[in-house]
Amino acid sequence: MNFVAGIDGGGTKTALLCRSLDGSWQEKKFFGAFNINAIGKDAFRSLMEDIASTIESFGTCENLCIGAAGVSNSEMRSIVEDVLYHSNIKHWSLVGDHEIALAGALDGGCGIIVISGTGSIVFGKTADGSLIRLGGWGHLLGDEGSAYGLSHDAYVAVAQMIDGLGPETSLKEKLGINDRADIISYYYSHEKADIASHAPAVEQAAAEGDKVAYEIIKTNAVKLGDDIIAVAKRLGLESTKVSFCGGLVTHDTLFKKMLVSYVEKTDDSITCIDPMKDSVEGAVIIAKVKNEKRG
Repeated sequence: MNFVAGIDGGGTKTALLCRSLDGSWQEKKFFGAFNINAIGKDAFRSLMEDIASTIESFGTCENLCIGAAGVSNSEMRSIVEDVLYHSNIKHWSLVGDHEIALAGALDGGCGIIVISGTGSIVFGKTADGSLIRLGGWGHLLGDEGSAYGLSHDAYVAVAQMIDGLGPETSLKEKLGINDRADIISYYYSHEKADIASHAPAVEQAAAEGDKVAYEIIKTNAVKLGDDIIAVAKRLGLESTKVSFCGGLVTHDTLFKKMLVSYVEKTDDSITCIDPMKDSVEGAVIIAKVKNEKRG
């Protein structure tokens, strides 16, 4: 049997989806984390060999698309290339996880995907298939409109409150802060993801009527919304669909409600939608398109 396949290589698990060229058959399998930095080179090679062997057991894979974070990692790419070179998989490609998320969310069409989790980034796809990227500079240069952005601004607000420069806010208690020493000892000794984990506390404070928390969410929603509008203009489409990926925008958060409201009220050519398909489906879509282009 001839088929195409897609891989969504995640930080905790890897999804493989194989589908026949006529769409009459498909098989989905799950594997471990697709993260060479976390599991090491030997374990990553073993993972790739296991995936390749599984794909080969189904028949002839005409095209495989692998989507994952950190695709620029030379060690990861080298192992992928080596394993697949020695497999019977005819053609393959390794792309960023944003590409398969975009393809899945818009079912292969053009438009925008907004990824807002620990960090934030906006990707757009033009009618000719070109990709436009805005944001994704990391927490030192950007990440407004993300869980880190909300949490960072919450810590700043509490610091200003302690200094007598900002209004009272319940965020001090929500974050478990007693004094300036608590802020300094925590903020400068924890990783970005740890700080970002406090975003729900900002949401909760806003829901309880805290004006400072509410303004933090609103400010971040507007900043990310402006990025979306900027990308939409660069796409040059008469109308643009925008979908979402990431914990801060896939759940029914106040942040997402503000973001969607701001974008659609500011630019009526933009329509915000839920993802049509998931990322591994997006990888299969890319593999299928590449296979069709080869004729």
